[in-house]
Amino acid sequence: MIRAARPDEWPELTRLAHAAKASWGYAAADLEAWRDDLSFSAVSIRAQPTFVVDDGGAVRAVLQLDTRARPWEIGALWVDPGAMRQGHGRALMRHAAAYALGRGQAVLAIDADPNAAAFYRGLGAQPVGEVAAPTAGDPGRVRPQLLLPLDAAGDDKRPPVLRPLARAQASELQVLYDACADYFVHAQGAAASADAALAEFDDRPDGVPAEAKFVFGSLQPDGRCAAMVEGLRDYPLAGVWYLGLMLVRPALRSQGLGAALVRRLEHLARAAGAREIRLCVFDTAPRSRAFWERNGYRVFRAVPATQFGAKRQARTELHKLLDAS
Repeated sequence: MIRAARPDEWPELTRLAHAAKASWGYAAADLEAWRDDLSFSAVSIRAQPTFVVDDGGAVRAVLQLDTRARPWEIGALWVDPGAMRQGHGRALMRHAAAYALGRGQAVLAIDADPNAAAFYRGLGAQPVGEVAAPTAGDPGRVRPQLLLPLDAAGDDKRPPVLRPLARAQASELQVLYDACADYFVHAQGAAASADAALAEFDDRPDGVPAEAKFVFGSLQPDGRCAAMVEGLRDYPLAGVWYLGLMLVRPALRSQGLGAALVRRLEHLARAAGAREIRLCVFDTAPRSRAFWERNGYRVFRAVPATQFGAKRQARTELHKLLDAS
């Protein structure tokens, strides 16, 4: 089970890190010189996202992100020497990638020990440079510098990729909005306006901070946006993700992409600490409601009719409680 580390676990995590580093055969003098870099503290665990693999109460691996870095960086990843090659490191990397992606990161930076570089490359990380890091026994030692695209992250199931979209990509998103004119005509009585995609990045209720907003896109090999999802984190309550809109290019509908995107979004939300997803469907769209109900969403409440463009629409709010898996 992957869970958040507790601040009082810092001694155990520090011992684990030292044991993992020593398992690569470094000299005692080198390990002593790296003591601070290999140490955790209650303060660092509170300040930075820190996750552990808990095996029946025994911690087998730990990963800590550094969210102060730009882009975010893998600050530490250590596996108990007795539990190596059992998939713990890969599982933590998948979890951390989903957590970071759910908070708007597109890549993770990695300052790798040379002994771990192959592991990170196997997850899809790309080398971007080296840093000289000589030791007494190896004056030519270097630490590989890598970037891991968060659509890789070692996920063998290959779910649809959801990348955070930026305002600079509004033109690509607008193409999808134009292709999905059927949705907008049904929802508001007219196709999306020419600036609808650009406005999407700022569309949130009064008082909701900008960082709560997410706009994710799923891109085709040719770079076109195949689908998108947008909504708000921690709205209307902490731990709730509110999905405002999901669109799939018409030519790609009825192929399972929508359901796969829902599963991917739930994975991102869960990794970010969300416990529930909510959304609304128009009462005039029974097929949409059926889709969400097939994916485990249940009626939460009726929403009074609201004006959307030229139409006044009543809606039903659905929700799904996320398990901890």
